Amino acid sequence: MTRLLSFPLAIHVPNRTLFVGREGEAFTVSGHARVDMSTKGPLRRIFRAIVRTHRDSPARGLTVEEVFMAGWGLEVATPDAMAGRVYSAISKLRRLGLAEVLRRTDAGYQLDPRCVVVGEASVAAGVAATIRHLPGAAPMAS
Repeated sequence: MTRLLSFPLAIHVPNRTLFVGREGEAFTVSGHARVDMSTKGPLRRIFRAIVRTHRDSPARGLTVEEVFMAGWGLEVATPDAMAGRVYSAISKLRRLGLAEVLRRTDAGYQLDPRCVVVGEASVAAGVAATIRHLPGAAPMAS
């Protein structure tokens, strides 16, 4: 009798790992250089919001308004000015090294749902990282 193996769909297999420093002060996308975000206030806050949203709900994205609020808080801006700042900030984040994992979909700005986010502190402490399986993904055998 032939036994068929069940493999997860390609859309459920992680394609990149994003290592995130405490409070989003730095990040590394697998295979690339570490990027220091400690002096990039609004960009760091936007990055943290996108990472937090990814951890809580990988399929959810942030709207232009949510990205603006994350970066500039309660600052007031016209819709055009708000959109311009957000587009510029997202473009800068991509140029800094997030181009492979940061995307815009109908859901909003988000990390690729296949991206695995790991805290750098967990790696440094030797704590095993947990990969959250997406709904419908078959668990992988060890």
